[in-house]
Amino acid sequence: MSTPTIPIKDAQDLTKNWQTHNPNFAKAFLIPINDILACINESGVDLEIVNGRISTVNPDESVRAYVGVKDSQKAEDEKLLIVATFKDGSEYVDICENGANPPGGRRLYGSGVFDFTKPCPNECNRDSPLFHD
Repeated sequence: MSTPTIPIKDAQDLTKNWQTHNPNFAKAFLIPINDILACINESGVDLEIVNGRISTVNPDESVRAYVGVKDSQKAEDEKLLIVATFKDGSEYVDICENGANPPGGRRLYGSGVFDFTKPCPNECNRDSPLFHD
């Protein structure tokens, strides 16, 4: 399985455009790997290890990110919420409380919504080629 990366120049252009046109919004979100793994575990996805790399058995396995903000509208109060999904026909369905349960009759252990709340400006790497002042 190949990783869908993009050229660094494209990433720099995209992040510069966002950060220039949205100076009062978060520049990035620091996401702990354990949070990503918890989301994957919640979905019940089947994983395999090939040549030392973890991948999904089903290439349609995905997560969806939602952006939210507290009432204050400060960049540090922005939230990145992640939910696992499953594919139903041509649609990706969120696996979350009051929504769909994981396929195969599994039950959610929580709400299914993971709150990744470490936004930059507080959690920044100012030396990153993707960070623009």
